[in-house]
Amino acid sequence: MKKTALIILAFFVSAYAIAQTKTFTDSRDGQTYKIKTFELTDANGKKVKRTWMLENLRHKLDKGSYAVVNKELDGKERVYYEESAIQRACPKGWRVPNTEEWNML
Repeated sequence: MKKTALIILAFFVSAYAIAQTKTFTDSRDGQTYKIKTFELTDANGKKVKRTWMLENLRHKLDKGSYAVVNKELDGKERVYYEESAIQRACPKGWRVPNTEEWNML
């Protein structure tokens, strides 16, 4: 009975998380990403809202990025960025999270 209750609870939590997921479309290339806004607690105990992409960025730059397809894993293309290019890869209004934001998540 307890195992069944845990499975049902996990299902509802997962269903809630999926229901709260929205999308963002990058106007530069039309790529669409799943996003979610979380209410988090910062290092000072203050509640803050942060919106995170739930997928890796796939925007290709003319210089500073390269794409790799891993046929053995899943056949999907992944885009990797040089450190000097990562901020340019972010869509307008987005940025790479800092260490404190990673820790809050």
